[in-house]
Amino acid sequence: MAINDSAVTRSTRYSGNYRLIIAGKDDEYAIYYCRLERAVGPDGAPQFVMWRETQAKERRTFRGAFFVNDERLYLVGGRRESVDLRMFIFRINVGEDDVDYLGLSLFVSSNENITAAKCVLEKMRKTSETSRITPKIRRLITAEELKEISSSAFNFLATDDSAMVVEPQFD
Repeated sequence: MAINDSAVTRSTRYSGNYRLIIAGKDDEYAIYYCRLERAVGPDGAPQFVMWRETQAKERRTFRGAFFVNDERLYLVGGRRESVDLRMFIFRINVGEDDVDYLGLSLFVSSNENITAAKCVLEKMRKTSETSRITPKIRRLITAEELKEISSSAFNFLATDDSAMVVEPQFD
């Protein structure tokens, strides 16, 4: 089943380079780099690729599709080399020029625990036409380091003031 053309058109508005920051345990945060592409896959959905490099310089890459409705941006994908599914759900304001999206990540961890964590997807901004987008961060970072990198991500992820509330809604 292919995604309809209007959904693809709306999704491509969000294409570009992003930094994904996921809250971990013990005030540690993982940083991934993410590219939402204009290209569509065999199912007609726009594609994304996400990666991070470990301290051992191992690259962990996730691929999948993304789509948008009036209130949410969804990324669904996994790693090719393992049975792994990841889903990211971000709040959006369609028609506004937001560059930071607050959300929730759902995935199965390496020790097979189902994990949910707050996350932030930030549009990458170049400081000049010739500069690199961002330095590579190859380790988990602390709350203090996160505050220096992105105060808006810190405010959402490191405090309980912005706690996500999940309330089941039944149709």
